[in-house]
Amino acid sequence: TAYFFWLGLTVLSLLLMAPLWNAWTMLRDPIFMYFIGGDIPRLILAACGAEVGLFLIVVGLIAACGKTEARSDMSLITIGTMFISLLGAASFVGSVPMSYRGEAYRRHGLHTCNHGAQAYELSITYKELNHLRTQKSCTSNATVETCQGFKRTKHTELLKQMEDRYLCSGWCALPQPLNASKDSSPLAERMHYVYPPTLFSTANYQATCDGMAQREIEFLFSDLSEELFLEGTYLITVSIGIGFLKLIGACMMRNRFLKSAGASSYGATVSTQSPQLYTA
Repeated sequence: TAYFFWLGLTVLSLLLMAPLWNAWTMLRDPIFMYFIGGDIPRLILAACGAEVGLFLIVVGLIAACGKTEARSDMSLITIGTMFISLLGAASFVGSVPMSYRGEAYRRHGLHTCNHGAQAYELSITYKELNHLRTQKSCTSNATVETCQGFKRTKHTELLKQMEDRYLCSGWCALPQPLNASKDSSPLAERMHYVYPPTLFSTANYQATCDGMAQREIEFLFSDLSEELFLEGTYLITVSIGIGFLKLIGACMMRNRFLKSAGASSYGATVSTQSPQLYTA
């Protein structure tokens, strides 16, 4: 039982390493936590903890109350297969809402940018910082943080993190066309645009922060859904394969038993009648 406990705990820890790491990464990501919240990573952590806790309870019950038959190799393999199937089913179930959330963000974005509590407050903060950035006394500064009138809040920190992380500029601020060329080709019209200035640097990136954040969240949900689906597929396939191997092993053991029984009775006469007593 001790060998099964340590082996099962090691295998279970390896299988749970990927979802635990993903949940921990989401909890430490301020951008994800701001727009999505911590419900999904906390649910993943709770499911992984429940799986490990149930394994410890079952092993403890077998060690304390189980009979000799319950500690046999076949019984322990059956218990291990049960936990593999349980983890595979949980991965299948968890991949469905992840897929729907990713599809929803692909269609609707971050609550249509300016609409929604989180996106609206962020948009208001960006407009205030952009107005401060365009002032003559602030244009030459390396960052808006050194400008007079700047107030540090959680929304300003979030905008700075997105700008440094995604190399983007602007929040729900579309680039404005600039008719500085007489060339009427589509390529020339596309290239002449005025992009919003960056707030915390002078790089003036040409990618919108709202678009970059939307794409990252969308891809994150898509990758998590695919990862959980593939993991569930592999685990269910492994549990089915173990079941077939157990069936083949049981059939082979029965054939060996029958052969050994036939070899022991070879050359002997087996009578099904009871012996008769001779009387004088």
